[in-house]
Amino acid sequence: MEKNDANLYFYWDSIPVYNVTYVVKIGITNRWEEGVEIFRSKTNKHRYIRPNQSKSYFMIKAVDNHNNYSAESAWFLLDATLEIKKNIILNFDQEQVGYSGGKLNMYYNVARHGLNLEPQTFKGEYFIHNVLPQKIKARNWLDDKISGLSDNNLRVMDLTFTLDSKEAERFLLNGLAGDITNVTLKKQIARYTGKNNDYFNAIVDGTTAVKNGTKKEEHRVSMAFTRFDKGALITDVTRLVYACNIPSTFSMSFWIKNTSRLTDCFLVILYNSKTNKKLYIGYDSHDKAFYARDNMQPKDVFVPIDTSDRDWVFIGLSQSASARMLYINEYNYGLKNIVTEQISPCGTFDTIYLNPKE
Repeated sequence: MEKNDANLYFYWDSIPVYNVTYVVKIGITNRWEEGVEIFRSKTNKHRYIRPNQSKSYFMIKAVDNHNNYSAESAWFLLDATLEIKKNIILNFDQEQVGYSGGKLNMYYNVARHGLNLEPQTFKGEYFIHNVLPQKIKARNWLDDKISGLSDNNLRVMDLTFTLDSKEAERFLLNGLAGDITNVTLKKQIARYTGKNNDYFNAIVDGTTAVKNGTKKEEHRVSMAFTRFDKGALITDVTRLVYACNIPSTFSMSFWIKNTSRLTDCFLVILYNSKTNKKLYIGYDSHDKAFYARDNMQPKDVFVPIDTSDRDWVFIGLSQSASARMLYINEYNYGLKNIVTEQISPCGTFDTIYLNPKE
């Protein structure tokens, strides 16, 4: 049986009896003699409209021309209680709320009542936060309309970078600095918020709370806007330490936002307090590369990639039984790079440090 609002669709296997009829009853139990007949059918499928809201037993028997019924009935228990509405219309007028959603390389221009790119940036994103009023199976479909002002009066002499810079290589097209031609709306039905079997999960939610771990130390941590919400602002004097239980093979990923040019720093340190083994994820300003290295093996994973003074970088690390992979996705220039080295695991970890220095 299938149910679609008040429409009930019945399907059953036919039996090899000539000119057989199928009788369907409904009841509050699965006893045939207590049921009430609702329809008969010569075929092995039928649509029946029943707007009633209740739990009911639907029973079926076959009967031949001589009024001989099946010895036993087949039955199905259907819960026809009130269903939630399947179509939801949500309207989001961002001008009315002053574009209060998440902003990536963008800010709200009060004078122009719209969004502008931040200085020295070339790409931006704006996120509308919403929570559906109920748990539903949602289709990734949105109707949208984008309004904007196009300014084609910018000239080469107006730009803040030189013609031989990385910025000019990627963004200078025929002397025009750009307009809203490439502005699009992307739809994301949901973002990852963790699973119960994650080894460690620090969701960006405006707090330093974590799942499947405990906070050991927090010193001079403030919150700042990130890609989706407010996250921890890490400075030279920050100490943020968590207890965890991470096995020797694992995968992890996180975003960082830098508001000035990156210098030598550690981004994440995984540590085993019993063996003193450490795994570092950091940045080397001399080589302009991100790296993953441990204090037990001489081999490192280096991923060179260009970043701008204000940038967003996604970092992914995977450690298998025989290899270590580091993946970097840089936002402003649209660059990606991945490097895999044959490096075995250095052990398990019970502590995570989010400090730029040891």
